Amino acid sequence: MAGAKSRGYNLTHSADFKGKFLFNEDDNKKIELTDGVTANYVYVGYGINKPWFAFNKEDGKYYRFQFKKGLVEKQSDADDGKQAAVDNIILQYCYFDHYLWEEEETLYWDITLTGSGKGKFITNGKAIDITWKKDSEFGTTKYYDSKGKEITLNQGKTWVCIINNATTKDIEISAVENIKKETPVQQVFVTPEPSTEAENEGENETESQAEVGVNQDY
Repeated sequence: MAGAKSRGYNLTHSADFKGKFLFNEDDNKKIELTDGVTANYVYVGYGINKPWFAFNKEDGKYYRFQFKKGLVEKQSDADDGKQAAVDNIILQYCYFDHYLWEEEETLYWDITLTGSGKGKFITNGKAIDITWKKDSEFGTTKYYDSKGKEITLNQGKTWVCIINNATTKDIEISAVENIKKETPVQQVFVTPEPSTEAENEGENETESQAEVGVNQDY
């Protein structure tokens, strides 16, 4: 709140405003997931560049790394060169399929982002299981803890990773970095097969493989 006030932002919402997230209102104390598992290293299971997040206890942020041409590099902002760092990470598990755009003879992911599903919420060195729900195509995705209460995020940046239900087995969340990934698997581009897992029900929404919104991965 202090940052918003210092910049003269309007702090009053309209009566029908519905925000995407709930944030911690205490500027001086971070939320701790006391019942969570230690999450100093978060590998999200993406095959391309194999990105992961490393927790820095000094500033409470997760820093993003990736492999490029077989070498580890800091994933940095193209404008200022600073390494990407966030305060919250949400892993949202979704049903993935694909469709063929015949005019371009190109396959695109067809991701179900409505309905409900599972995931993880990671902040301040801890991770918990969550569920997500979105009622309609233009609705707001909400995230809930195991007790059905909407999660509260720490102030700062949030990275939402959209993950295929069929690849959640590749996710690693641990207290120490997995050094086995120093040498990444050779990248092989193949025609994706339709996923056989469908935990979510709802209308399909098509998204390209790009990061959107509050840093969003597919």
